[in-house]
Amino acid sequence: KAVVSTQSTGENFESSECQRLKNIYFEACEELGCSNLDQLIDIVEGHSSTGTSLNLQGNLKLFEGNRLLENDFNALFMELQTDTFVTSIDLSYNSLSDLVCINLGKVLVKNKTITKLNLSMCDITVDGCYAISKGLEYNSHLEEIVLHGNPIGPEGCICLASVLQINQSLKHLDIASTDQTSNSLIALFTVMLSNNSITYLDVSRILSYNNVEQVCSHVGQMLQINQTLKTLKLSKFGMTDSGAVTLAWSLKGNYSLKHLDVSTNRISMD
Repeated sequence: KAVVSTQSTGENFESSECQRLKNIYFEACEELGCSNLDQLIDIVEGHSSTGTSLNLQGNLKLFEGNRLLENDFNALFMELQTDTFVTSIDLSYNSLSDLVCINLGKVLVKNKTITKLNLSMCDITVDGCYAISKGLEYNSHLEEIVLHGNPIGPEGCICLASVLQINQSLKHLDIASTDQTSNSLIALFTVMLSNNSITYLDVSRILSYNNVEQVCSHVGQMLQINQTLKTLKLSKFGMTDSGAVTLAWSLKGNYSLKHLDVSTNRISMD
C-alpha cells in the first residue's frame, strides 16, 4: 500500500527550515566554543512563550553571573542572517563590541523578517554604529531601532542621518542620550526635511546646550515641511522660551505630528 503523508507541503517546509537553521546555529556554537541559547531554539521550533520575539536583555536574572559574550552573539548572528522565524530582538543592557556590531550589520543586510531591534545601553561606539548603519543601507524590513544610551557621538548620528536618505523602511528611531551636539542634530533634521518613513524620533538628552536655538530653528523648518513624523521627543534638550516659540509657530503648518515631548526644558510659564 502507498504511504500517505499527513503533513502538508507547508509543514514539511517549516520542519526542514527549522532543522536547517538549527544546524547552522549548532555548528556555529561548536566552532566558536559557546553554549546554545534555548530562547532561539524555542522560537525556531515554535515553542517560545514570547512568540517570535527574542529577548536577551543583559539585565535579566537569567544572565546574572553568566552574561553573553562576543562569541555568543557572533554564533547567534550567523543563524539570524538567514533566519525566517524571529521578528523582534531585544539585546539591551549587553556589551556589544565593534566586531559584534559588524556581524550584526551583516544580519541587517541579509535578514528579511526582523522588524524591531532594541540595542539600548549596549556600549556601542561610533565604529559600531557605522557598521550597523552600513547594514541599514541594504535593509528594507527593519521598522524600529533603539540606540538609546550608547556613546555613538556626533559621528554616529551623522552616519544614521545618511542612512535615512537611503533606507525607506525605518519608522522608529531612538537616539536619546547618545552624546549628540547641535551640529549632528542639525544634520539629522536637515535630512528629515525629505524623509518620508520616520514616524517616531527621540533625540532627548543632548550632550551640550550650545546653539540649541539654532537646532530649534532647524526643527521648526523640518516640521513645516515633513508631514510624516507623528512623535518627536525633545526632553532635556536645553530649550528656552525662544526655541519653544519657534516650534509653536512651525506647528501651525504641520498636520501630522500627534505627540511633541518638550518636558524638562528651560521653558517659562509665558
